[in-house]
Parts: sequence; structure tokens; C-alpha cells
Amino acid sequence: MKIEIVKGKGQGKTSKSAFDNALADAGIADYNIIELSSVIPPHSEPVLKGKYSPQTRDYGKRLYCVMASHVIIEGSTSAGIGWVQEKGDKRGLFVEFHCGNESDVKEMIYDGLNEMMNRRNKTYGNIQYETESIKCKGYYACVLVAAVYKVEDW
Repeated sequence: MKIEIVKGKGQGKTSKSAFDNALADAGIADYNIIELSSVIPPHSEPVLKGKYSPQTRDYGKRLYCVMASHVIIEGSTSAGIGWVQEKGDKRGLFVEFHCGNESDVKEMIYDGLNEMMNRRNKTYGNIQYETESIKCKGYYACVLVAAVYKVEDW
């Protein structure tokens, strides 16, 4: 299964509109998002996509994903998702974080995944990640990174 890694950012007069604009920027605004925990199923392949390519026929359907997002009213923020996979069947782990800057997000990704890997005592490949950042410009601002698993009808 391919898991598409997408990201977006947006601003708005309210926190909800900023979040919706970030979802739109990532290509996932017209779905009912169901957030998952951080487990990558066997035989999966996370793929950096940038933006999701929504299908008109999928409007309102369920979209399963792992997501890091953050809304702010001043300053800057960053969000990111990191992942690691076992060398054999490619099962793995995601982590998602947000904070004021990209370097701290990356550090949290590495720290989080290293702790998770140590507890599981498996052989994993290299840590990978994707981040997005935004600076407020007078409105609410939102940043997000999502790992999209699949779309499903009701």
C-alpha cells in the first residue's frame, strides 16, 4: 500500500478557516478526516507527494491519515511527520509533532522514533521525515503534514 505524505499551510480570520485553508493547500479539505495512530502496516510505502490529488467523486468520503497540525495567532510554527520501517516486510512507525520551529520538530521526530524503536527491539532502516512551516501575518495561521492511507466510502 502506498501512503502519500502531503503538506499544507494556510491563514484565515479564524482558527478553523486557517485549518481549512491548510487542508485545501494539502489537497485534503473535502474529506471527512479520520486520524489514525502511528503504525505503518506491513508492505507499505510512504511516498512524498506534496499535495494530494482529490477526486470530485470522493467529496465527503472518509480519509484515513496520521496528521501533525498546529494553529497559531502570532509568531511561527512548524509541523512534521517522521517514519521508520523494518527492513524485512516494511512495517513501521510514524510520529507527528509540532512546535515553533523546524529544527525542534526534527529533533522531536528523531527522539520519538528512536525511543519507539528501542522499545520494539526490531531492525529498522533510516529515519525519514517531512515538515512544513508558516509565519503569522496578521491572521490565524495553520501548518500541517499528513500521511494519507486511503479514501473510503460511507
